[in-house]
Amino acid sequence: MDKKAKVGAVAGVAAVLVGAGVGVATMVGGGGGPAPSPSVASGAVDPLSGLPGKGSLLVVKIDNVGPARPAVGLAQADIVYIERVEGGLSRIIAVYGGAQKPSVIGPVRSARETDLQVLSAFGKPAFAYSGAVSKFVPVLKRADVINVAPAEKARAYFRSTDRAAPHNLFVRTPGLTDGASVAKDIGLHFGALPAGGAAAASANAGLPAATFRFTWNDAAASYAVLMDGHDTAPARPENVIIQHVKVTDSPRGFVDTNGGGKVSEPFSQTVGSGTATVLRDGKEFTVNWSRPNPAAGTTFTYHGKPFPLHRGQTWIVLD
Repeated sequence: MDKKAKVGAVAGVAAVLVGAGVGVATMVGGGGGPAPSPSVASGAVDPLSGLPGKGSLLVVKIDNVGPARPAVGLAQADIVYIERVEGGLSRIIAVYGGAQKPSVIGPVRSARETDLQVLSAFGKPAFAYSGAVSKFVPVLKRADVINVAPAEKARAYFRSTDRAAPHNLFVRTPGLTDGASVAKDIGLHFGALPAGGAAAASANAGLPAATFRFTWNDAAASYAVLMDGHDTAPARPENVIIQHVKVTDSPRGFVDTNGGGKVSEPFSQTVGSGTATVLRDGKEFTVNWSRPNPAAGTTFTYHGKPFPLHRGQTWIVLD
């Protein structure tokens, strides 16, 4: 990342590192824990998971290289997007729309251009990220999100002693969603397993420098996720969507300068149409996806009808 544009530094290192010297596993027991109070009454159905308990929207960018794992608070996300970043590596866009949020989430990393197109379907979420390249910072400030990066919410962030920087920045979530919109329908449908499909005990998805293996566990009625062949994700999604998208260089010309060179940031085009593979209940389905404009949700159709997902967490791999 462009070292001149670390948003967390704007508010001062001392403020950002409130809580430094504390292991995140000690604070939250390794799981993130629920936030002490819901943001919306728990009777309403969360349209992002199909489960009871709709709340205000929180989105967190989470690091996803080996030294950053395991992530904290990932198991409680409604939707986990896997996006490509520089070098073909992966980062996570974790979306929380339920009434209860984990009390701590991370490790938090920087925003990318892909994020804003993905999030434009959700309304006005609170968006937590660690920073961005300098030319992207003004774009983020104008975006239709509640900006809760360290520059705006320094005291919500801390660095853990459990892992090395830059993979150790975490965010405390109470109060982060003030002013954010409530979770809304973004095109996902939930219901019984449809007829058809093919039995698939496991399936693979890959970016140029990151791999994911999803293995169905019938007893748990969910998928185990193996990342890069050796790290097990601390989340067990009920659904996996491997969404085939066009990946280009940054439309705005954003580049990353880590390592001394200049590398264009990848951009995953989530507006348009294409095909996808949906995994649920140990079966695999080939579907079509369509998103006509940035404000619209994404519809996944199977034989001309919206595909019904299992209620619970959904991972969407943008490959």
